[in-house]
Amino acid sequence: SFDKGGEWFNLEPPKYDSVGDDPCPGDAHRGRSCFLHLHGWTSRPKYPPMYSMPNALGIVMGVGNAGRHLSMDEDEISTWFSRDGGLTWREVEKKAHIYEYGDHGGLIVLADSMKPTKEIVYSWTEGLAWWHFEFTDEEVYVENVISEVTNSRLQFLVYGVFAHSRKGALFHLDFRNLTRECQGLSFPGESNSDYHIWKPGTMTTDCILGKMVQFTRRKQDAECHNGVQYRKKVESEPCPCTPEDFVCAYGFERYQLYEDDETNLGTKDQDCVPSKEHPPDGCGEAVPAYRKITNDICFGDIQHELYQLPPCRRPDTIAVVMSGLAVFAMILSVVGLCVATKCLGFFSEGRRKYVELDVRTPSMALG
Repeated sequence: SFDKGGEWFNLEPPKYDSVGDDPCPGDAHRGRSCFLHLHGWTSRPKYPPMYSMPNALGIVMGVGNAGRHLSMDEDEISTWFSRDGGLTWREVEKKAHIYEYGDHGGLIVLADSMKPTKEIVYSWTEGLAWWHFEFTDEEVYVENVISEVTNSRLQFLVYGVFAHSRKGALFHLDFRNLTRECQGLSFPGESNSDYHIWKPGTMTTDCILGKMVQFTRRKQDAECHNGVQYRKKVESEPCPCTPEDFVCAYGFERYQLYEDDETNLGTKDQDCVPSKEHPPDGCGEAVPAYRKITNDICFGDIQHELYQLPPCRRPDTIAVVMSGLAVFAMILSVVGLCVATKCLGFFSEGRRKYVELDVRTPSMALG
């Protein structure tokens, strides 16, 4: 979801996996039944959860599988990468890996999280290409790969347990001599600049929540690093309102149009119609079927037609008379029952009886 949960989409797997095969083999209904499924916090500690950081602009990583449902089978799990905030994905490695970011997302380090290993996998092109590097002579069960809290430096710690000796293992990885520092932050998009303008968005628009935001980020193929002092430049401007800036109001839901559907004639697909389970309250008045998404700042509101609620039903005269007679009969029944049980006698002083209680201490009672 790109609009605070107003509308939801499935994660689409890429056409090809990391070895050039179709991640949805033999699936004739790829767009309906084969999607990308990623593990979250509830899958820990077996699988690492999806991971993103504020300083790693647009970069998201996760482990999961393409198919009809989320799998727990290790042989079906892969490591996935997105550079556009989760809009599109690509498979970077088979099997589950633990991951960490450095250089504001420009450097990514992975390590196998399921079996002992001697190598790490890294990319300093924001996922465009990946390299394998052997960092130890003895295999290690890697528990985690960590960087400092801002994810801006080029140094990492890898820790775990040696596979044979079962002793603790700690490694320091230093990538500071790998590349030069990037240039041209003040003139992004130019041929001599290592930076470009990125506008996050959906498949259909660059406007999210009524505004278009653009960031200055490193070109993916630039062979350089951002540096500790790098600060991303952000600019934004409001967008004209479109139907994507609105969701159904309370009591309404999106209409799904089917070929054999003969109800709601004239209704378009995705129009807001009264909910069958929780229809809007009230009657006889025109109410809005749409509302603008919370915190959406688009300008020039779209004039949606109001929905006319069904007319209010006039009370039935006979039903009102019958209900009045029922109340009167109930009162008479209560009074008759009270007289029959002499409950009125409780208001007579002469009929009250009092009993004096004999209070004793526990020791007196035992004695």
